Amino acid sequence: MIELVRFREQLPALFLQQVLEEQGIRCVMREDAGVFCLLLADPEDFQRARQLTDEVAASPYDARFQSAARRAAQRAGQGQDQGVLSAAPGQRIGPVTRTVLVACVVVFVLGGFQSPVLFDLFPAVTGGQVPPVYQWLMAPHSLTMMVAEPWRVITPVLIHFGLMHIVFNLLWWWILGGIIERSHSATVLILLLLVTGLAGNGAQYLVAGPGFGGLSGVVYGLFGYLWLAGWISGDRSQRMPRAVVGWLVGWLVLSALVFPDVIATAAHVGGLVSGALYGFLAGLWRRTRA
Repeated sequence: MIELVRFREQLPALFLQQVLEEQGIRCVMREDAGVFCLLLADPEDFQRARQLTDEVAASPYDARFQSAARRAAQRAGQGQDQGVLSAAPGQRIGPVTRTVLVACVVVFVLGGFQSPVLFDLFPAVTGGQVPPVYQWLMAPHSLTMMVAEPWRVITPVLIHFGLMHIVFNLLWWWILGGIIERSHSATVLILLLLVTGLAGNGAQYLVAGPGFGGLSGVVYGLFGYLWLAGWISGDRSQRMPRAVVGWLVGWLVLSALVFPDVIATAAHVGGLVSGALYGFLAGLWRRTRA
């Protein structure tokens, strides 16, 4: 990254950042000792960004910049509370976020809206039979099966244990995955899905064996990534709101204490730790490049 300009107030920094982003120039804002710095993601954009900066300084009330001014004012009023969540997607989401969301729903429907937990608890209702789609996606029972069917190390993230389970996970996947795909890249989201999915699945497998599933380990991984990446990079606009941090960490602890035999706590912890480590390294890399 390369520094473009500094401001003593947040609003003009947000204003210029919005103008640049509307022109396809990606930049981040960093606060340091009360000074707001705009950093360009691509140094090749510097000349065009410098020209736009001069134009905004000369004619800030130009009609071309009015939409940016309105959005900057909204962000100034909401950004301190929302942080990275101010970039949450609206109706349109990226292809990676959409593909995983649809895949989870399809698996849930093909599984007959049933939970693998029900196969053991209510055999009279389920017939004691695991639906074929679950059989094909569940974690391997042996090393031989893992070698023969390697997709099983990641596909348990597509299996869900009931309506509340899938709604909770997909809501957070839509929010956090959408932010990462939009603000970072689809490649980063795919890598996070694989890394945190493997870490969460592996941790849960070691603790409880192959009878598990759910996207929640990945969700906690995305949360950990955004939390640490925003904190370490120093980019105020990328920080995770404290309320969200408190809620998700609190639920992790509460579910482990109250529902130890139902909630896949090891998957949550494995996903969170791996995602946080990824975020720490990403934030450090951004900070050193600034």
